[in-house]
Amino acid sequence: MPSKGRREQAAQSGGVDLLSFFEGGSAAERAKPAEAAAREAVPRSAPSLEGELVSFIRSRGGRVTKTELYGWAKRRNIPPAHLYNTIVKMISENKLKRLFDSEHDELAYELL
Repeated sequence: MPSKGRREQAAQSGGVDLLSFFEGGSAAERAKPAEAAAREAVPRSAPSLEGELVSFIRSRGGRVTKTELYGWAKRRNIPPAHLYNTIVKMISENKLKRLFDSEHDELAYELL
């Protein structure tokens, strides 16, 4: 354990204390979380995401591969979890069908 003199010297010289990480750093460091939040996905309601998904699949001829679908979602900043939940909901409501596309050798989704 440091002596009293060393503790006082560290406090006077602006040394690091236990709670220093709570204080904001430079302006650039404080701006980073704001920039990250701006890049994060914009939450969409389930009906609007479902409508966007249907219009995308229709634009692709009624059938789309899983890779194309997840790439589309990534470009539109839709979180994969939201996309997956919407797909599962649409399958359970018999609006969408999951099948294996032998032409592309991967999973595909087809509108019913």
